Amino acid sequence: MDDSDSDDTCELLPIFIDQLLRGSVDGKPFTNAEIADNAYTIIFGGNEPSALSVANTCLFLALYPRVQQQLYTEILQIIPDKSCAITHQTLHDLPYLDMVLKETLRLCPAIPNIARETTRTVSIDGRRIPAGTMFLISFYALHRRGDFWGDTVTEFDPERFHPDRGGYQRHPFGYLPFSGGARNCIGWQYAQSSMKI
Repeated sequence: MDDSDSDDTCELLPIFIDQLLRGSVDGKPFTNAEIADNAYTIIFGGNEPSALSVANTCLFLALYPRVQQQLYTEILQIIPDKSCAITHQTLHDLPYLDMVLKETLRLCPAIPNIARETTRTVSIDGRRIPAGTMFLISFYALHRRGDFWGDTVTEFDPERFHPDRGGYQRHPFGYLPFSGGARNCIGWQYAQSSMKI
């Protein structure tokens, strides 16, 4: 990326570390071990899932030469040589790359499931779930629901994310590669950009 884009990104890590050093729970400051654990999560927590997603994308491209060729053609049109600067606009101008990554994350979410706890009593499908109940959300299973994704749910088809085919015109929580809601992945935009590069 060019220097103007990276300046903003480089400022985030010191802000996170500063907040950890000033942070507290119930007025009690974080211990050094808690600070180190949180810093490790911030710095390294996103690298492994992103690397896995890039590896899965490479696998799908090897298995689907037509998709690989279409993506290669798009990239060469937008980035004709190695001297071209890669900016946020450059990444925005690669819609097929975006579709390929989304389809990879749909079939192979880097984080296949996540635990959550209810904060209040809720009713789901007529069943009462009391506050404080831990439950597991399987993104892997969610992304393979035929009622959300159709009969080709198990097939690798990046075009399913094309706006002309509905794109995101499905259940708002039917696609959650970075979780969803208030507790979604804090680094999802950075992860998407880094996977594209």
